[in-house]
Amino acid sequence: MRVLLTGYTDTDAIIDAINSGGIHLYLTKPWHKDELLHTIRQMLTKAELVIENRRLDELVKKQNAELLELNKNLEEKVRLKTQHLDQRAGELKTSYERIRLILEGAVLAMSKIVESRDPYTAGHEQQVAKIACSIMKEWTVPAIRKA
Repeated sequence: MRVLLTGYTDTDAIIDAINSGGIHLYLTKPWHKDELLHTIRQMLTKAELVIENRRLDELVKKQNAELLELNKNLEEKVRLKTQHLDQRAGELKTSYERIRLILEGAVLAMSKIVESRDPYTAGHEQQVAKIACSIMKEWTVPAIRKA
């Protein structure tokens, strides 16, 4: 910040000095001490504000760069986590299918054991299972439709 304090009053020279950017304030003689001190305080305050503004601009630029990097890493982490969850869902589905087949096999094996002990009731378990499934479908499907 530059202040021109002069007794020289050539208007063209003053305008040229201000327009060239070298002078921020022009004061002519005679000057008063209080006015000069007030002007200097204002210029110092303005200089401090300019410096603080530059510091804050740099801080914002730095924080924006950090946020961009974090956002980039976050997107990659989300992609990897989603991929992992999809993989686990596939594994759980496969595991569920295996357990279902094992359970069906166990139930079928138990019914065969019962049938082998009493040939008179052969096929009875399958008939009871079919009826139970029909009852279950009749009771649960309307409840699902209502929901």
